Amino acid sequence: MSLSLPPELGTLKGSQGFAAIEYVATPYAGSITVFRSQIRPPNELWSYQLGWDRVVSKVDVHDVPGDHLSIYSGDNIGTLAAKLTACLEGVRAKSAT
Repeated sequence: MSLSLPPELGTLKGSQGFAAIEYVATPYAGSITVFRSQIRPPNELWSYQLGWDRVVSKVDVHDVPGDHLSIYSGDNIGTLAAKLTACLEGVRAKSAT
């Protein structure tokens, strides 16, 4: 038996919209790290923690130069990589003690 996907899942925009409507986050007692673009959409409705503060005990936010897409290119990717590396090294150091 073959199941077909709803048509809205056939495109990136459609699947993102579907996920935004259908996904229900559950509380998480741990902490997460969010890499947030510094250039934000006008009239953005999200909190500084991009909504994660509603379900997570501790949200560490790291601002990265650029917008949602440009944080992954040019000089911005180096900044993102450096921040990610520092976070990973911090976790390694904590787990070693």
